[in-house]
Amino acid sequence: MIQEHKDLLHIHKDLLLKDLSARLPYKVKVEIKNVCKICTLEEIDCSDEEMSVAVKHENGELAGYDFDLAKPYLFPLESMTEEQEKEFALLQTSLGNEGFLYVWNCVNMMKWLIENNFDYNGFIPRGLANDATSKDIYKLVK
Repeated sequence: MIQEHKDLLHIHKDLLLKDLSARLPYKVKVEIKNVCKICTLEEIDCSDEEMSVAVKHENGELAGYDFDLAKPYLFPLESMTEEQEKEFALLQTSLGNEGFLYVWNCVNMMKWLIENNFDYNGFIPRGLANDATSKDIYKLVK
């Protein structure tokens, strides 16, 4: 049972790594456990066995940390505002639902979720991400 839990955690961490890599251009905010409550993810390094992240602190200082210490701030899907729901709904219907147009539509929907820092992978309930709903962090750190 313990090994199954470790295997599942490894799978979720791998998914988190891929998810955060997609979010790099959008300056996702992260917490670095016991170091920094809010900083900006700048880079992910997977070049050696120990993965690491580079973050920018509020004072502009760059620093590197172990990947396992990083916890992103994301929004649960159910926290979408009415305006965001309308915008997302337009993406769902704007290009149709057949063949290439359907695939292109799905890509645009995923891009929108990533750009707007929504947790479409369920990291928040798994404890792998912080809920950003009640925080104004995406305006605090640039």
